[in-house]
Amino acid sequence: MTRLTLRALIVVWSAFAIVSAPLATHAQDDLLPVATIQQDEGGVQRLHGEVAYTSLRFALFSPDPYVIMFNLSEYVRNGGFVAERTNVPQDAQVLGRVTSDPSTSPFTYELLLPKEPPGIPTAFGSGEVRIYLIALISNLFGDPFLSQREYFGAYRSAIITTDRLKSGKLLLFAEEGRGVFPAGRGADGVLFTEDDPLVRLPDGYTLVDVSDEPFTFSRPRHAAVDLLEAPSAVQDDLSDKSYLDAFDSLIALLEQKYAFSEYYDIDYERIRAELRPRAQRVASREAFLQLLYALIRYFPDGHIGMNNVPDSAIRAALGGVGIWAQLLDDGRMIVYRLPENLPAARSGLQIGAEIIAVNGVPVAEALTQVQPFSNTGIATPYNRLILQQRDLFRGEIGKSIEVTFRNPNASATQRVSLTFVQDVDGLINFQPFYRAEAPDRWLPIETRQVEGYTVLQFYSFADDLPLTMRLWQRAIEQARKAPSRDGKDGLIIDMRNNGGGSAYLTLLTASTFFNAPLEVGNSAEYDDEAGEFTINPRERNLLLPPDENERYEGNVVVIVSPDCASACEFFSYYLTLQNRAQIVGYYGTAGLGGSRFEVVLPDDIQFVYTRGRALDADGQIHIEGKGVQPTIRVPITAENVLSKGDPLLEAAIAYLDAQPLPSEERRITTQSGVFRLSVPRSWRTTSLGVRSGGGEARLNLYAFRSVTVSRLLESLQRTAKDGRIDELETVRLGGADWTFYRFIAEVGTETIAVSVVGNTLRVLELVTPAQRADYYTNTVLHPAAATFRLE
Repeated sequence: MTRLTLRALIVVWSAFAIVSAPLATHAQDDLLPVATIQQDEGGVQRLHGEVAYTSLRFALFSPDPYVIMFNLSEYVRNGGFVAERTNVPQDAQVLGRVTSDPSTSPFTYELLLPKEPPGIPTAFGSGEVRIYLIALISNLFGDPFLSQREYFGAYRSAIITTDRLKSGKLLLFAEEGRGVFPAGRGADGVLFTEDDPLVRLPDGYTLVDVSDEPFTFSRPRHAAVDLLEAPSAVQDDLSDKSYLDAFDSLIALLEQKYAFSEYYDIDYERIRAELRPRAQRVASREAFLQLLYALIRYFPDGHIGMNNVPDSAIRAALGGVGIWAQLLDDGRMIVYRLPENLPAARSGLQIGAEIIAVNGVPVAEALTQVQPFSNTGIATPYNRLILQQRDLFRGEIGKSIEVTFRNPNASATQRVSLTFVQDVDGLINFQPFYRAEAPDRWLPIETRQVEGYTVLQFYSFADDLPLTMRLWQRAIEQARKAPSRDGKDGLIIDMRNNGGGSAYLTLLTASTFFNAPLEVGNSAEYDDEAGEFTINPRERNLLLPPDENERYEGNVVVIVSPDCASACEFFSYYLTLQNRAQIVGYYGTAGLGGSRFEVVLPDDIQFVYTRGRALDADGQIHIEGKGVQPTIRVPITAENVLSKGDPLLEAAIAYLDAQPLPSEERRITTQSGVFRLSVPRSWRTTSLGVRSGGGEARLNLYAFRSVTVSRLLESLQRTAKDGRIDELETVRLGGADWTFYRFIAEVGTETIAVSVVGNTLRVLELVTPAQRADYYTNTVLHPAAATFRLE
């Protein structure tokens, strides 16, 4: 939002005589009829009304709401209503306030109208009026006024669907006898087009209801204007129906509004044939839950699900033996965790053991026979595999399984029978190996510095949205100002545990990494009036960059996992555009490419389905069932699965380390001569060469005449701690052959590059900490050798 200015403060029309304004006209408008005015009390001074909502996610998407009235002149153009984000000037907006508790529907608001109307007028025929929409909004960043980067909410004085203004109320302002506005939609049925019938209006504020034709105009002092819930937000409620009628209605609703019926080839007649006989027998909540649990299995979509699970499904998975195992890329399955006090930990099975078979069935085949416990659909093969790996070792309490395994460093296999015991933690808090160990989080975003880079842990797009946005802006500011490593910035965004939330917030955050507006996609939703899924080309998803001082232009890596779902995937996808970031992971993301919506069923059961079909800028399904795949895939090996570190974070750091340092060609004079070569821009010149800003590394330059390589190495051996010098490689750089050597000295790890040209031995001596030797060799020593010139 733009900066708050005094001019934008509300000037309340509070103490002046109220007289009905005479209808002055211009000659060219004489032929227009005069609007019939109801409740003519001289013009509207104050707006008030109710905001009723049904959405179960109102508190998430409308935190700390307030009311805004803004001029629609930018939206009414080009022969119609433009329902996309447009930059409404700050001085064309007026703020109102919520006057009752918004946590209870309906709540109330009021807005006092300014004497001087904000914004510019919109022309109709030879006349004009100012047109205002009233909306409920929440402020996620900046001041309270709308900017181009913000939406005007789902609760408005008028209903807007696709690209049309359908129904509801608008506020108008006319002056100097020039007031003209449509009285209906004309023959084309579309408001704000050339065939609209026009009428004349008196000066001052007038309320118009565009729900029915002819439109109704009124001018009460205190006008009641309720804010209407957008059709896309209205809750589907089947809670007053019987179990059978609710089931039938739910299937009909899904057949009509589920976003991916065709994509997944959902056979609704098959569903009815197989499940409706069961629905006819349902007489209890548990039986109804079992029916819905079975219904979910027809949809390979992780957004399809419910908020409850039948007791029978829980009983079937509540038992565990305490084996957490992972299938490797080479086809073996190894144990990575054995929780204490469970049967497997007492059976002789060890961490790192290979699982050979379960109940005599080879593990690869046994996995395919597992029907995972889940209250949602499963969108990708790897999501299914992860749950199958968990549930391969789960079952009903009291039953047993036989596990054949081979412990680490053992040649013989062993076989053990294990009995399932109650293991709630293993079911609810199961941790796939790729989740980094982390303390309980208190905030949706946390940051830390690791090896010179900023690591931003982004846990959720469904937490307190204003808080999340403020934390994001602070984190980006910290990343921009963080001490860089040799002048090279790097940001690692860890999204492994982000389950999604607000798609709007993903646009605001991802835009931080771009310097120009970028169209990233759209959404198709079912339109009741059209009777089909429609895409409004004017409602594009756009990345609109923030101010330059709020952007991040350094290198970016995003760490993902199958637990990165929905909004998390949108964010990750946006950063793949224009190769803005690298995606690191063992697997791709969850593959949930749409907007979810709840249906309220009997007994407080909520069924969730995908209503919005997310599309890329070319109109193609890009995430659903596919996920966002790593550009840097880390192999699933025994070493990585059993690592005490964090291989995904290490891979992200390795990528950033491999990026070129900001460098410059520099002329450097030492006792050995005058050299010209490329060195890191942030390194300072010394009497021997250059040194890093923090002093951890240095590069010394030498040129010797009539000195052989063997003689140099003999001299260096005396400084090596163990007298050992390793030859690393010989490569051709800058038209010369350079041989690289490394040894451990008192001052640190030395990597030497030598090249002989004529009778001159050219030597580059790099001194670094041992753990940073490879990094500086790649980023400093190689570029220096490639550009080395002796003057």
